[in-house]
Amino acid sequence: MPGDVRVFAGLAAQVKISAGSADGVLVVPITAVEGGAESGVVWKVVNGERTEQPVKLGLTDGTNVEVLEGLAEGDSILQFVPGAPGSVAQEGCVSMGDGSMVCGTLAR
Repeated sequence: MPGDVRVFAGLAAQVKISAGSADGVLVVPITAVEGGAESGVVWKVVNGERTEQPVKLGLTDGTNVEVLEGLAEGDSILQFVPGAPGSVAQEGCVSMGDGSMVCGTLAR
């Protein structure tokens, strides 16, 4: 903060704190993951069959989450955890028309 700026109680401010960044990583919408901060489960679709796939998670921006292990680029997953409320499609993912989607590598 510049030395000539006076600060006093009640003064409002907006602060952004970066917790990290990653480039060229595999990300999926957080709506597709059921779990916690470091690990979770996605619903992978292979040959029309849906199965739970454990994943190791990394950084998140609140919309997308980095997948460190458990999925590969081009894997087909359900966009929403079954039984969870849904929202609109996420950037970088393509709907397959059967409730599943394919997500690719995004630069963050």
